[in-house]
Amino acid sequence: MPKYIFKFFPLIFILYNPALFASNLETFSGRIINAKTNEALPGANIQISPGNRGTAANNQGIFIIELAHGSYRVKVTCIGYKAHTLSITLPAKSSVPVAIAMEPEAILFDAVEIAADKDRFQKLSVEQIDVTQIRTDDILSLPGAFDDPIRAAQIYSGTGGASDFTSFLTTRGSSPAQNQVVMDGISVPNPYRMRIAMGGGLSLFNPKTIENVNLHMGGYSAQFGNALASILEVNTRAGNKHKRSYGFSLNLTDLNSSAEGPLPEKWGSYLFSFRRTYFDLLASGFATDGSVLPFSQEFSGKLVFNLSPTTRFTANFLKSNEEMNLLAGTNNPADFNSSENAGLALYNFSLQSILWKRWLFETRLAYYKDETRFHTYRSNADAEEFAVQDVFANNNRWHLKQKVNLEINQTYWLQAGSSIIKDKTISDFRLRANWIHNARNEYPTFAQYENESWSSESFVEMIAKYGRHTEIRLGMRYDFSAAYNQGQWGPRFNIIQQVFSLFRLKASWGKIYQYPNYMSIYTHEFPLNLDRALDSLTAEVSYQHVAGLETRIARNYKLSFDGYYTRIENMLLPDERNNNLPMNSGKSIARGVELLLEKNGGRIFTGLVSYTTGSSRYRNYDSKIWTRSKYELTRSLTVLANAKINKRWQASLLWRYASGMPYTNFNGTMLRHFNSDLDVLDGRFIFTFANDERNNALFPSYKRLDGRISYSKKIKYGKMLLYLDLINLLNHENLYEIIWSLSNGQGDDSETITAERHELYMLPFLPSFGLSFDF
Repeated sequence: MPKYIFKFFPLIFILYNPALFASNLETFSGRIINAKTNEALPGANIQISPGNRGTAANNQGIFIIELAHGSYRVKVTCIGYKAHTLSITLPAKSSVPVAIAMEPEAILFDAVEIAADKDRFQKLSVEQIDVTQIRTDDILSLPGAFDDPIRAAQIYSGTGGASDFTSFLTTRGSSPAQNQVVMDGISVPNPYRMRIAMGGGLSLFNPKTIENVNLHMGGYSAQFGNALASILEVNTRAGNKHKRSYGFSLNLTDLNSSAEGPLPEKWGSYLFSFRRTYFDLLASGFATDGSVLPFSQEFSGKLVFNLSPTTRFTANFLKSNEEMNLLAGTNNPADFNSSENAGLALYNFSLQSILWKRWLFETRLAYYKDETRFHTYRSNADAEEFAVQDVFANNNRWHLKQKVNLEINQTYWLQAGSSIIKDKTISDFRLRANWIHNARNEYPTFAQYENESWSSESFVEMIAKYGRHTEIRLGMRYDFSAAYNQGQWGPRFNIIQQVFSLFRLKASWGKIYQYPNYMSIYTHEFPLNLDRALDSLTAEVSYQHVAGLETRIARNYKLSFDGYYTRIENMLLPDERNNNLPMNSGKSIARGVELLLEKNGGRIFTGLVSYTTGSSRYRNYDSKIWTRSKYELTRSLTVLANAKINKRWQASLLWRYASGMPYTNFNGTMLRHFNSDLDVLDGRFIFTFANDERNNALFPSYKRLDGRISYSKKIKYGKMLLYLDLINLLNHENLYEIIWSLSNGQGDDSETITAERHELYMLPFLPSFGLSFDF
């Protein structure tokens, strides 16, 4: 590691040069008025770029903000008025406050955008506590991320992934099951493609349709719940409402296309996209007869209808399916086949209305369906080995959601909402591979879940501003589950305090509940068999504590420092003596420190440096021994540098380092029943592994350097982009999994059993290219 630090020292010096951070602030102030009546316009929104700064006018229409010396573009918006823009340069020749006169117009969605009014809550400083905002451009330009928003989120402090081959998101040592993904206000239990065949290597979210991505960690807003660790919020965009446009792109994994434009008579807009993996098309000539290589495809769309100047109706849909059928060749002595057929559908309808200029009402009705069938069989008569895995999962969900936002005045904002969710789920998982031991990827030998029930969610939240320097958010949430016949109250609290116009101190606290569901079988810390366990379980509860500070140490530079402490009670642990039935028998503690330095804007260089150090441990209530969590991230360092060489060429480097993940060794073999279903014991026995203490060893550290060189050019009908990605430029061998297999899987006590070690590695050096056309 030290030799790489020296290689990147010049880059770190560029991003973190104290000479660049000298504070030189100037006050910019003014008054917003009606151009026809000269009356003050309270609540007018002032946005300043670059730097993404903003504020709001007080009851007299006056605003004051401190900025570093330089040139800025100021945009002023107010419901019922045309947007006004102006350019300023600081220090100014005169310190006289500016007067900005706004021209009245009808209250139209297209004039002010209902989303912009709704996002006024999010533009408040307190709404950005523990929220990482990821722009679509950042997703598309990140080397080695495959245009995937979940992978793009993994470069920030406190986040990580299971491996190069999966998009599973983990935060602050949590398991993927403790992190929830929300798309346009609706939770998506399974947001991954190729989840079983390829380990969930790709996410459902098409970057061509994304407006923005927000990662909420810590004591997040009360509107989110049922996730102990984090919320990844994905918002899709509306189509181009002014002209028709089309897009096409190709990257390492996908072919992607889109079409968008206005609806007739200016009723609204449309946006459609189609995406498909293409590896199966390229490699079809190498497949055996009858085989179907893994592929995934999806079709999505969004229709926006402006029913009136203050009412908008939106219809979203997403349909995805994947398939695989692999058969062994005639020269392969093993009897082998593996097949998968999965489909997902999401329909989301929303109605938004502005009433009396201060109320925003939103109603959503969504239907979600996810079905997966997977089968693998392998046997070898010579070695007497066998493995059988069968998975069936079907989830149908109806989700009705209502939400209201109210701007009481320039000091208080209120939002409240409620949801009713109806679930019908069947899940069946069976595995017989007793001659194999995986170091990290544990699978239940037998797990079932069948349930039809409903749940409800309600929340209320108040935001208050005290003077110019203090903002507070108070929230309360109530979650009820009919399956577990219990409800829980979860309070939330956030505060942010401006200090000397240089620093902002922030603190968050939250009590968050999560009920287990069918996805817990696959993505929890441990394999869980929920069958016959619902009556005895309760919700896990997380106590989140976060404190930190942030500052803009110079123009375009933002530094944030956070410390977190999370305690989970009633943690689900498997009863390994009783077929992995879950019990609320444990607790876990995660703590750590995070540092993030970002440089946004600027003509040549942008980038970030993120660092995390922490620990995540758990124990059974009956034990005093703490065990490492499976996704514990002791240390991680990410350095991203983007350089604009000229108008057409750009270069990027992304360096990632992470301490090794814990894994479980084994300490010998033992005899066990051939049939893993304890209800059906047929008298046969088999040799299998006896596990050692869980997570008692560590993989080597993870190191990867990715690079990208891109070339963009305006063409006759639009824009073209070409890029070359160099993944794992140093060709570092990052260990993905260790698998031990017994030389003879069946027999009696007299046989000699030996274990063979097999190592699987993540992506090697992999050059790839991509291209896109937008016209």
